[in-house]
Amino acid sequence: MKYKIAIDAAGGDFGYEPNISGAKLALSEKDDIKLLLVGDEKTIRSLIGDFPKDLLARIEIVHSSQFISMDEAPTAVSTKTDSSIVKGVSLVKNGDADCFLSAGNSGACMAASLLTLGRLKGVRRPAIAAIIPTQLKPVLLLDAGANSEVKPEDLLQFAKLGSIYSGEILDITTPSVGLLNMGSEAKKGTKTVLEAYKILSESDLNFIGNIEGNDILTGKCDVIVTDGFTGNIVLKTLESFTPFLKSIVKHSSGIVHKYFTYKLLKKEMANFTYETYGAAPLLGVNGISLIAHGRSTPLAIKNAILTGRKNIEKNILSTMLNSIN
Repeated sequence: MKYKIAIDAAGGDFGYEPNISGAKLALSEKDDIKLLLVGDEKTIRSLIGDFPKDLLARIEIVHSSQFISMDEAPTAVSTKTDSSIVKGVSLVKNGDADCFLSAGNSGACMAASLLTLGRLKGVRRPAIAAIIPTQLKPVLLLDAGANSEVKPEDLLQFAKLGSIYSGEILDITTPSVGLLNMGSEAKKGTKTVLEAYKILSESDLNFIGNIEGNDILTGKCDVIVTDGFTGNIVLKTLESFTPFLKSIVKHSSGIVHKYFTYKLLKKEMANFTYETYGAAPLLGVNGISLIAHGRSTPLAIKNAILTGRKNIEKNILSTMLNSIN
């Protein structure tokens, strides 16, 4: 089979069900995917029992006797070596899978990926790249949580990694890069941001300068670089946007007004959800590792699997390795 993707079948806030249902959707949509479902074999078998035979033929169950819960520290990967996360990442390391996907403990996923896969040659710090739907196009935000503190050269490398991913996976020609700051002026920001601005300006990237928080959803640039602390706060704030709007409509007066406003909102906001792309890649590790939202639905898992398929198809690791070095 052309694309082999290992899935943490146990991972996420809702356990096995959305992962298995999402796997079924992906297998039904693409006939060139093989899925390695990692978790408790008995539980997995009970959930795939009614799958059509042609889909079952493209599933392999990899039993794991341990599980890392959402509230455990990332260090759990060193003691729970037979967990679905560690075992799934190891499948990529050993060449049994081309990609790993988990909606489970993101800290554990990052730790397992770094410890097991290592960094790509030339990469200082891997970064989580979150895809944000905007008015015009998808925008890549990195780092979205892997590195709370960074150096200017890290932000430059994030910009390089993000530009490659945006071009290859999001199909954007000559991606533009913006540095997230408290103002658009070149002389604003912390010492780290000021130095990052300088070296980004001197790079061969399509750097357009600083962008502010109110530029993100306008699609002013294709790749936004920032530290993981700021990026994670931005991401979580944006995630609350759609539920906030829906809450306003729900509590508004007038049945007719509420009905038509909700219909309009549903139509216009259809793609403004994490489900659209399904997962954020951990860029800079020596393997394809995708981190899905803990609350992932079957649709989100299906789209995450298809994102993994495209990463494999585009040979994203080789492209990044050649560009970085």
